Amino acid sequence: MTRRWMRAAPVAALLVAVVVAAAVVLFARPGSGSAPAALEAATSRHGVRLVVDAARAGTTGVDVEVSGAPDVDEVRIEPAMPHMGHALPPIPAQRTGDGRYRAAEVPLDMAGQWELTVVVDDARGAERVVFPLLISG
Repeated sequence: MTRRWMRAAPVAALLVAVVVAAAVVLFARPGSGSAPAALEAATSRHGVRLVVDAARAGTTGVDVEVSGAPDVDEVRIEPAMPHMGHALPPIPAQRTGDGRYRAAEVPLDMAGQWELTVVVDDARGAERVVFPLLISG
């Protein structure tokens, strides 16, 4: 072995470690596997929590919790894959309790980056929250 290679070996090992760590972060982030993915956001009137049963290609259930205004008339989910030009029809979520809603069958048929828009309708109008979601194959 040459001295030049011996000096380069620690740098190469560090580079490999950084690449492996980056891969772990990318593939272990929420919404990138089959475990439930929970996301939260807020509008001017509501707090919205979204829980996707399984963030993998196929049909999955989605739970929505809405806090804030108690006079919610309807909650619906609008799945889209904007970079592919795909948008699905709105899916109404059924009320399951105070501030809780469920859409039992949300079709996320392709792996990749999706956006789930939650639309909350109340007496003052509709508010939208967009949740990015990475779906695995």
